[in-house]
Amino acid sequence: MIGIVTSWIIEGQNFTLVVPSERVIRLKVRKGISLAEWEERKKETAEDLYAKGLPLLWKEGYEKALLYFKEAVKKDPRYADAYFLIGYTNAQLGRYPDALDAYKKAIQIQPDFVFAHFYLGLIYLEMRDRNHALEEYKILKNLNRDYAKDLLNMIR
Repeated sequence: MIGIVTSWIIEGQNFTLVVPSERVIRLKVRKGISLAEWEERKKETAEDLYAKGLPLLWKEGYEKALLYFKEAVKKDPRYADAYFLIGYTNAQLGRYPDALDAYKKAIQIQPDFVFAHFYLGLIYLEMRDRNHALEEYKILKNLNRDYAKDLLNMIR
């Protein structure tokens, strides 16, 4: 035997691994795992998907980041932070109605989510809905006076 060659494609790029026979000979036989067990280990959690979206968000790769955040809430429909970032990425893309819905969902899950209330107020301002922005200000007064003050300054 010369060795083992394996290759795979990730995001359109080919990778090849060559393991020489002298390394193969030194491998130890262990109890393997079934394909079903292997697949179970590969499953990503909502937190994994959320974490994968963050660097894309930081690099302003909003469309790709949004896909990961949406997948995260499919895995965990009660993941308020992921809904918040769905709102934020949609806002960055100018999709204010989608941002509004996501922020509301985050608040529905976590009513005291300060950032979601603040950014929801900002979206209302972008949509020229001063009355709803003032409602968010009133809620923020009880949650975080600094953010409430900042939002009020923007409303005026």
